[in-house]
Amino acid sequence: MNVNVFRAIADLALSAKRREDKAHTDFLSFYRELVETLPSEMVDIFGQLTGVDVRIKSGKEAKWGIQLTATDFIWWKSQIEDEGVRFVHGPLSVQRSMLDLFSRSADARRIPPEERKKLIALLEQAAA
Repeated sequence: MNVNVFRAIADLALSAKRREDKAHTDFLSFYRELVETLPSEMVDIFGQLTGVDVRIKSGKEAKWGIQLTATDFIWWKSQIEDEGVRFVHGPLSVQRSMLDLFSRSADARRIPPEERKKLIALLEQAAA
C-alpha cells in the first residue's frame, strides 16, 4: 500500500476534527453571548433544555441539560474545552433545540397576536 493514501486519510480526519472543534468553539461564543446579554427573567422562562446528546472522551454517550446561567456556561465551557465533550448531533442541533425551547417558552406566555406575528417572523428568519 502507498503511504500517501494513509497521509491523505489522516489529512481528512484532522480536517474534520478541526471543523468540529471550531463548531464547538463557535457554540461557546454563542452561548456566552446569550448568558451575558439576556435579561435574568429569561433564565426562568427558558428553564432547562434536557436531553442534549453528548459524547464524552471515552466515547460513551449521555443526555445532559443546558441552562442560560453563568454557572452552567462555565461548566459547559470546561466540559467542551478541557474534557473533550462533543455534541453527538453537532452544535447547530443544540442551538436549534435551544431556539425551539426559547420560542415555545415565549409563546406559552400568552403573547398577543401582534407579538406572535413578530415571533413567527423571527423564527422564519432563523430558519433561513
